Amino acid sequence: MSWIEQPDYKVILSEGALELRRYPSLIVAEVVRGRSGDLNSGFQEIFNYISGQNQTEQKISMTSPVINRQGDDYFTTAFVMPSQYTLETLPKPKDPNVSVKERVGGTFAVIRFSGSWSEERFKSHQRQLEDWIRLHGWKILSELTIARYNPPFTPAFMRRNEIMYQVSAE
Repeated sequence: MSWIEQPDYKVILSEGALELRRYPSLIVAEVVRGRSGDLNSGFQEIFNYISGQNQTEQKISMTSPVINRQGDDYFTTAFVMPSQYTLETLPKPKDPNVSVKERVGGTFAVIRFSGSWSEERFKSHQRQLEDWIRLHGWKILSELTIARYNPPFTPAFMRRNEIMYQVSAE
């Protein structure tokens, strides 16, 4: 099995499946859709970008997780770019729907779980995470973020899924 790069982070607090983490800034390739987007919306465009459909026809290694964000009127899908790249060294996408940008780091409250990617499972874990955030008196600073670490053919019980919010935990 090959190793797939994942973002570095520092665990500040851990309580079972719940963690408070500090992430550095990350460079992502992202597709933004209207509110009707789903977990797979934009995946193919970004996959095409890292497979060589960019201005230099350069292949870029796949990383994990695939990240989805859900705002009031939009839905995004993003791949974290390998750490060897900067905004200046990444090739420009050919597809105008794909953008390359920096996501500023910060402190995130995270719940980790395995299993299927059903909306019901996500909502249940989202409620648990929001309860934990309230319990600690932290303020949510971002939209809901979903991180999926495994390909869809991975058996559900072996999948690593996470839901997170950026929080003020000072």
